[in-house]
Amino acid sequence: RAEWRSNWTLVLACAFGFSFSSVINYSFGLFIEPLAEEFGWGRAEISIGLTMSGMVSVLLSPLVGWLIDRWGVRRLALPGIVLLTLSNVSLSFANGSRSQWLALWAIFAVVDLAVKSTVWTTAVAYAFKAERSLAIAFTLGGVSIALIAGPPLAQALIAAYGWRTAFVAIGLIWGGAAL
Repeated sequence: RAEWRSNWTLVLACAFGFSFSSVINYSFGLFIEPLAEEFGWGRAEISIGLTMSGMVSVLLSPLVGWLIDRWGVRRLALPGIVLLTLSNVSLSFANGSRSQWLALWAIFAVVDLAVKSTVWTTAVAYAFKAERSLAIAFTLGGVSIALIAGPPLAQALIAAYGWRTAFVAIGLIWGGAAL
């Protein structure tokens, strides 16, 4: 109980930070139709960014582990949240150029690594000993926050303000709360 009394805010912050990494993935399907209408692209062209992000994650996750060991969680997570917020916002600047779209997603893929589960679970693992597994389970539950709240938020924002504002708002709202 002493661990939870002194570290429950860490678990909450880590769960929300982890949810930020997932919110675009879980709500992205709602952006496909408006992007297709505006740019005339197919689903594969629009969703290539998620594929690229997954591939970058597989290839560079060991590097993230090394960086955590070398620099610590805070030095990776805090700039990572800010950069991922900016990356989410930058998706709103898409102008129909496929190469620009790929570049925006390449940046997203790289900065997203700084807020993946490895970062958050490492912070919790350092703080907890006796109830480490439970604390990590709550941290990983952050992805459910993104799954539950992300799509309805994205849908409401797209319907009310358009896809560009939705990317900006999700980035600023989620990134601000995670920070």
